[in-house]
Amino acid sequence: SISQIQSGDFSSSSSSGKEVRMSMSEAFVVGLIAKSFATIMTYPLIRTKVLLMVSSKSGDDDEDDDSSNDNAKSRNHYGDTMVEVLCRIYKEEGIAGLFKGCDLQLIHTVLKSALLMMVRERITVTTNRLFLNRDESSK
Repeated sequence: SISQIQSGDFSSSSSSGKEVRMSMSEAFVVGLIAKSFATIMTYPLIRTKVLLMVSSKSGDDDEDDDSSNDNAKSRNHYGDTMVEVLCRIYKEEGIAGLFKGCDLQLIHTVLKSALLMMVRERITVTTNRLFLNRDESSK
């Protein structure tokens, strides 16, 4: 359910009352889907932030120039605010421009997140087994 996903609790109880956990492959797929969705939804903002950061850094290098007004216009090609940059990209490049480079970002973040979720699930299962065995042997 949604509350299980939000809390990160992917275990469920079977009819026998025994807790059933996700397998490593299920955890990998859930992580893959969740991170893909999150990356696609936020990518235009990430790209905008990067363009603003790059334009402000190139502005720092050019401050000593006599032609700083000309450089300011060229380095702020997309604009000075996130909204200006988003609008400019959309006008000049369309929807595809908002997602330029998204494929590489997806590969990087999705694999990292899915592997992390898979390993986390494995560590949780192993840790639970260790503590359950210790508790049973001490009784």
